[in-house]
Amino acid sequence: MPTNRIVLQIDGGGIRGLAPAIVLAQIEQELRAKRNNPTLKLYQTLDLCCGTSTGAIMAAMVCVGIDADRIKNFYLTDGVKLFTEAKTPVYEIVPKYDRDKFIQKFRDILKDFSEKRNPEITLDELPKNVLFMATAYNLCSYRTHFIKSTDVEDLNRALQDVVTWSGLSAAYYFGKVLAPNYQWTFTNCETPPQQTEKTGAVFQDGGQGTENCTLGYTLTEVLARRWDQDGEVIIISLGTGNKTESQAYDDAKKTSELGQTVRYLTDEARPEAMPEQVLAAEYVQESNRHVHIYRLDFETDKDYALDDVEHIAVYQDGARRILQSTTFRELIKAL
Repeated sequence: MPTNRIVLQIDGGGIRGLAPAIVLAQIEQELRAKRNNPTLKLYQTLDLCCGTSTGAIMAAMVCVGIDADRIKNFYLTDGVKLFTEAKTPVYEIVPKYDRDKFIQKFRDILKDFSEKRNPEITLDELPKNVLFMATAYNLCSYRTHFIKSTDVEDLNRALQDVVTWSGLSAAYYFGKVLAPNYQWTFTNCETPPQQTEKTGAVFQDGGQGTENCTLGYTLTEVLARRWDQDGEVIIISLGTGNKTESQAYDDAKKTSELGQTVRYLTDEARPEAMPEQVLAAEYVQESNRHVHIYRLDFETDKDYALDDVEHIAVYQDGARRILQSTTFRELIKAL
């Protein structure tokens, strides 16, 4: 008998996570009405919940059974307060924010609003019906690592630690996080590849560089598990607002070698990082009738910083536009 799978993927973006949080609250409300269950939690409907940076924080909250409306309020109240009051006094020479205040708030949320009321919860204690996955960039391996609630080596990891590695370690804002006991495998480019076991990680935010959108990683997980072979797969992909750019041919051809070098040095990620994942996912969807991707994002007039609390109205308006879109109505109908 065919099995239908529902997947949730959330981008990084700091306080801009308010937009997907608002969308999540509406999805949960719609599902409660459709299924005539006023206490339904999002995680009860999911097979995979993946996020990076602020998306990892949100995904973790979903998986521990926190009401989506409470998650929305966390961004609207606690998030704004933290990004306003948790600044360090000399952040020109040290990380801009006191990470410990963010961690303590996350622990408080787990203690007061999660189903198990346990701030020490490990990945092994998360609900078994849903796979939780977060990403974190390791300065030792120069690559992104995937922490999953189904992998044996990750079962005993505290959810707090995983969220910190993925969402509270951005270089300028929080500073790197040391994980001296983290074990990973180094793989070289030899034919066949040679592998060496390594110990120690220095994490620096899962959304660093090109990986602020994890839609590609999520789709890889779906295909690797062959979920598309035994039923329909619905992927809900939530963005935090993006400004997409292009330039006229006449302008591009005038770009000097120096201009190209400057852009390379000043861009942590190429502008194609998010669009290429979305376009690749759409390409898979076109050729695989069992995969259905609903990308819910909005265009902004500029690139807002992850701690820009002055433009909360922009993120709220972006969420409103998403909720009024035909894509959102189609998603609700499909769920």
